[in-house]
Amino acid sequence: MTVLELPEDPDYSLKKSIDASVNEVVNVAYSLKKSIDASVNEVVNVAKLLLTATDEVRSIGASVNGVVNVAELLLTATDEVRKLIFNNECDMVLQCKVCKILFSSVDNFLMHKRIYCQEEFADRTLLHRVS
Repeated sequence: MTVLELPEDPDYSLKKSIDASVNEVVNVAYSLKKSIDASVNEVVNVAKLLLTATDEVRSIGASVNGVVNVAELLLTATDEVRKLIFNNECDMVLQCKVCKILFSSVDNFLMHKRIYCQEEFADRTLLHRVS
């Protein structure tokens, strides 16, 4: 086994230089760690805000049911609008009003309401309805 021999350094200038370099590297690493920790904390805080915001957000319906609007549209629409709708120029997407999931077919929406989301939508309209 070979032993590394360092040159003589009576005033320890080489050791002091190495120690200073090591200290500088440690300081840079420490400041990088602090910066990374601060960034991670910022990301965590933003994620927490987003999660609490999405938990708290429930829509407040300010109009009648969307499907009812479409039915009324079909009754009162111009010929141009009726033609666009009946000639398959558009598709309808159903949205569960409770959990906000979108469905492209009535079958999937029905299965969702039967199995996964059995809670009924609480009408939160701002309008007073007269019966």
